Amino acid sequence: MHNSRIIFTTTSNRINARTRLSSLEYDVACSVATTYEISFLPKLIMVGSCNGLVCLSDYKTFMAICNPSTTEYVEVSFGLVEQVPGRCYRIFDLGFGHDPLTNTYKVVRVDITYSKRTDVSIDVNDCKILVYTLGTKEWRRIETTCRFSTSGGRVYVNGALHWFTMADYCRWDDKHYFYKCIMAFNIGREELYEVPNVHRYHASKTKTTDRTHHLAVLQGCLSKITLYSDKGFTNTDIWLMKDYGVKDSWTKLLSIAFPVEVGCKIKPLVVRQQGGILLEPKIRYGDKKRYLYAYDPITCSVNEYRVGGVVNWINVSTYVESLVSIASFSDGTHTYEETKEEGNTEVGVENE
Repeated sequence: MHNSRIIFTTTSNRINARTRLSSLEYDVACSVATTYEISFLPKLIMVGSCNGLVCLSDYKTFMAICNPSTTEYVEVSFGLVEQVPGRCYRIFDLGFGHDPLTNTYKVVRVDITYSKRTDVSIDVNDCKILVYTLGTKEWRRIETTCRFSTSGGRVYVNGALHWFTMADYCRWDDKHYFYKCIMAFNIGREELYEVPNVHRYHASKTKTTDRTHHLAVLQGCLSKITLYSDKGFTNTDIWLMKDYGVKDSWTKLLSIAFPVEVGCKIKPLVVRQQGGILLEPKIRYGDKKRYLYAYDPITCSVNEYRVGGVVNWINVSTYVESLVSIASFSDGTHTYEETKEEGNTEVGVENE
């Protein structure tokens, strides 16, 4: 079952619409999507996929880990979350990964509390890390002084989750961040460490830039995407860290120029066997998408890539089908077939 695919979350416009999962083989011509016999209520966003398991969340109160191929799933509450102080806000970020040495799956949750008041100084310790291990019933806190950015992406590669961290003078409600470094969290050791970056960031608060940066995983390597405007086009530079952890191994894969109105909304998703790249439209949260973009390195052209059989999709991730059993890790596992037999097809915490 280990065929390379991409997996989508889909939904309809109905008030009580469920979140469904569909996937297709991206290296097969005219591939038609497979829709899995599992769905969730309420609407969920895909956190990520690892070894055939998919993590989804509402990014507010709970998450679900499932295997779409077997329809097994387990629901996990965020538990008791500290009350938000007055005139403050909280956002969550989640990452999903696997430790091959212990064969454990973990979700890392970043809780960020911030204030929009200009008279409030930055609280360096307002970013908390909590870890959930599949099969347990608790979130464990990991001490950190890092201030993770939620706008530059979060990726799992080489046994670790990676984020950009913000410059010390930045606030979480800033429209544009200045990044300090790439920080990784090792899933097995549960330790943070810095990863060498291809570019050095300016430490000056007065330094301005029109470049934006995103993290990705391409060809199994940590990737950094840099976007900047020039002469009516948005240039997208794609860098790969060919030898993980080695600064000098950063290599520019290619640069792609898009019309400005398109380029600012695209991020690379996967490199295909013939060297082409599928790109995901990056648009407002909650908007529905109907296609990807495909970059052809021979003609240097970018065209719409219609997703056969998938409509109204929300987000997408690389995916490999597998028969990994969630039940072997967790006692609270259900299958969608069991849920239907009980007369309840509305999988989700609202049914607890």
